[in-house]
Amino acid sequence: MRLFGPDRLIFASDYPDNHFLKPEEIYEFYFNTLNQMDFTEEEAFKIAYQNIEKIMSL
Repeated sequence: MRLFGPDRLIFASDYPDNHFLKPEEIYEFYFNTLNQMDFTEEEAFKIAYQNIEKIMSL
């Protein structure tokens, strides 16, 4: 993911096709995974929110 860079990534889940997590567990699981990567808080915010906001506002 570092090769792409945080400006080119967006957060997404595989809901409703996830077969090993309950729906209420999905966001916590994926955000915990994102938190374990070596992204700064600012980079994680871009991935989880700002990048898709830019795409949707075009």
